[in-house]
Amino acid sequence: MKIMKLSLFVVSVLLVICGALMISTADGSAQESESLMVILIASVFLVGTAIFHAIDLLRKSIEDRNKLDI
Repeated sequence: MKIMKLSLFVVSVLLVICGALMISTADGSAQESESLMVILIASVFLVGTAIFHAIDLLRKSIEDRNKLDI
C-alpha cells in the first residue's frame, strides 16, 4: 500500500511538472486546454493519494485503539 501511495504521488507530481512545461510552450488555446487537462488529471491523482493516506491513518488509529482497549 505504501509503494502504491508513493508511486501515485510521484506520478501526480510529474504530471503537474509536465503540464506546467506544456503551458509554458503552448502557442494556441487548444494546447493550453490540453495542458490544463493534464494538470487536472494530476490534481485528481493527488486527491486520490490524500484519500488513500487518510484511510490508512484511520485504519491504523482504529487498530491502535482496539489494542489499547484489550
